[in-house]
Amino acid sequence: MIPKKPRDFIKPTAERLELPESLVDKVSSFYWKSIRKGLLSLDNAAVNVLNFGTFKVRYKRINEEIFKYENYIKHFDPDKSTFSRHVLKEECENNINKFNALKLKIEAEWERKLKKRIERNEYITNKALEEQGKNPGRDKE
Repeated sequence: MIPKKPRDFIKPTAERLELPESLVDKVSSFYWKSIRKGLLSLDNAAVNVLNFGTFKVRYKRINEEIFKYENYIKHFDPDKSTFSRHVLKEECENNINKFNALKLKIEAEWERKLKKRIERNEYITNKALEEQGKNPGRDKE
């Protein structure tokens, strides 16, 4: 399977829709740029792309990234810092906060799913026990 580049799709799409290639190029660039921004913003644990699927953040990678940023901050020397290094330190602190917030969201979602699973299993178990008690063939009085 040979991977195709976006420019391979622009011309046939423009011809099929009878639109200028520049317009199709701008629209597709805007769409993919917004998807990239959604993935990089770390606001949500998953981004759903129509006809492509759902892209999810790996929980293990969150801890690795937090460790990497904390390690950078730990080795930061304020006496030798320049303005640009100070800005990098602030960006690292912001990224740590974003990753921690994302981690909490993922854990809350796991807890919600676990609670639902437990409720579903209890419902199925209770329903099965009720049906066993109502069996007319076994209960002879």
